[in-house]
Amino acid sequence: MLFYKRNIFFRSDDKYIFYAVKKLNVEVWYLPETFVHHIIDNSRLQFDNFKKLYLKTGNEEKIRLKHEEGLAGVIKKGIEYWVKLGVSLMLYLLFSLKGQSVKGKYIVLSQWFTLKGFFSEECICSIANNGCFAVNLTSPNRKSFRLSDGPLNMKG
Repeated sequence: MLFYKRNIFFRSDDKYIFYAVKKLNVEVWYLPETFVHHIIDNSRLQFDNFKKLYLKTGNEEKIRLKHEEGLAGVIKKGIEYWVKLGVSLMLYLLFSLKGQSVKGKYIVLSQWFTLKGFFSEECICSIANNGCFAVNLTSPNRKSFRLSDGPLNMKG
């Protein structure tokens, strides 16, 4: 049986669940009439959280690909993210013509922050053991920091 893991490093829990189910090689059903209600506190609805989420998504996707598919997978995904940014700009124009430019803006911003996170220095920030730990994966000595210890210097 598959359960939510609270100790995973990557933010994309849905991707973790997808890959775990895929490995089980079981039948999966799509139920479009199903609803899931999330209880989300107000801080998670703020722009800073939106930005952080997409930066982390891009960064953690690069880390996952590097370890699972190597440099070729990272390059392929990098190209895909650039294409998605271009498509998001076209969607922005379409939404603007419909008077929904805010919707288009957030589509572009989500792709921009994902791309920016993908090309930033590799680090993981995970809620674990009553603290947030960031690990610089590119540093030869891979230093770890607790956020409560002060500002992070991810340059190693």
